[in-house]
Amino acid sequence: MRTYITLCITFAALLGITTEARAEHRPALFELARQYEASAEQFEQVVLSVRGIDRSDEQLVDRLDDAAARFRRAAQNPRHLNRLYFEWQKIQKLQAEVESNIFGKYTPHHDLFYTWRVVQQRNLIFAEEFFYHVENPDHAQGVRRVMETSARRDRYFGSTPR
Repeated sequence: MRTYITLCITFAALLGITTEARAEHRPALFELARQYEASAEQFEQVVLSVRGIDRSDEQLVDRLDDAAARFRRAAQNPRHLNRLYFEWQKIQKLQAEVESNIFGKYTPHHDLFYTWRVVQQRNLIFAEEFFYHVENPDHAQGVRRVMETSARRDRYFGSTPR
């Protein structure tokens, strides 16, 4: 019986190590897109829990959550940067619309502000990683801050002052 328990514990430990190893080998863009999707989903839950928000605004936040899921699926293969960029542009438009609708109409709510800042931060971190991928297509590691200007990146995103 002890041998069986020891084997089960060893198997569980090996399974945990294997899943950690698989998670480490996921593309950085996919992980960041997954984090963005999770933050958008959390924001949607907060919007649904706050009383007084119009149904049309709740549907807009739901559209952002759905777009985040498509965005994550597009990030699974970072070799197709055009598709990923197209989905990211949709996210940018929806995010601006959500921000103007939610924070332009309603009384400030602490949880809304906090979760929205997390969404914005995850979007910014993804953008920085995406810029790095555009400049270095063979890049497969974690996020690196890009501070200098780049003609190749500016061709994708237009020049924006930092």
